[in-house]
Amino acid sequence: MPKIVTLSSFVFKLLIFILLIPSISLGKNLMLVETGDRNSVSWQFAVELSKLWNQKNPDKNTTFSPKYVPDISQRFMDLDKQNCKLIIAPLKTITELSASNAKVKIAVVLWESYLAAFALDQETKKVGLNTHDSWYLPKQSLIIPTLLNSMNLFNRDQTSDENAINTQVDAGHIKNQATDSELPVPVFKGEVIWIEKSFLPDITAYYYEGILFYEMLGPASELTAILDQNLKMVGLDRDFIELLQNYNPMLNPFRLSKRKINTVGLIYALFVNELEDAEFMRELFDVLYRPPKTIFSKSYIMDHLELGKTKKVSPLFLHETSITYFNID
Repeated sequence: MPKIVTLSSFVFKLLIFILLIPSISLGKNLMLVETGDRNSVSWQFAVELSKLWNQKNPDKNTTFSPKYVPDISQRFMDLDKQNCKLIIAPLKTITELSASNAKVKIAVVLWESYLAAFALDQETKKVGLNTHDSWYLPKQSLIIPTLLNSMNLFNRDQTSDENAINTQVDAGHIKNQATDSELPVPVFKGEVIWIEKSFLPDITAYYYEGILFYEMLGPASELTAILDQNLKMVGLDRDFIELLQNYNPMLNPFRLSKRKINTVGLIYALFVNELEDAEFMRELFDVLYRPPKTIFSKSYIMDHLELGKTKKVSPLFLHETSITYFNID
């Protein structure tokens, strides 16, 4: 009997070791990917990219490693100076920072996230700045806090939440100089309630007033399925959308056609230095478009990549290898 236990323990450890092989990168040269914090989609993407790269290129002496850099402007400066290999940031950042970071180019568009507003009263049709007394915001949200900062209401607890649902977007930030002087300060008459993501099921099940804002990657139905709640998603009114865009130039108008809902979103891209090697770029695209087969299904993030949107980007901002790869004129 003792021998059987010992053998079972050995087999179990061997199985775990085999499963972990793709993530082992001891002795390899690290290629830094600057991202949001450990709970952000960008960090998780970098981790998954590293695993896929190692599986696809087992003989290479390189691997990717995420690095948290909260200020997106700093990410661009680091890439400009080739202090990192890649950065992940909102697509529009390049138009805001291109003058000071001329050597930074877009490699590929990754995904688009959007602001989902859920009416807890099940009756609201549209959300405005002061249509509701209570706003519920998961910690590490990005879009609404940019507006709150302009109203001096940004006082959330920055405690990390290790139970983050993987639909949460990157919590990085970019300084908007316009918010300090050029724009009038809006007045919010309600209350902002910061919540842990672990409290989302209670909020949606037992609260019947206010708006829950959640930054989504993928269909809103996937969040409602996770929470096992019949949530009512509503759009933002025109004035509220304009207000959000005024205080965050990175935002894009976003429309969910089937639901006829208008809101705002952020398109995220992978950036490289303009001097980046063409062979490396092609290998990177090969990993993203033709990832190695595994016994596991695609991750949530990889399953929601929108690489084809790269074709809509002006070639002025693209790396020359991207222009060729995507056949952009």
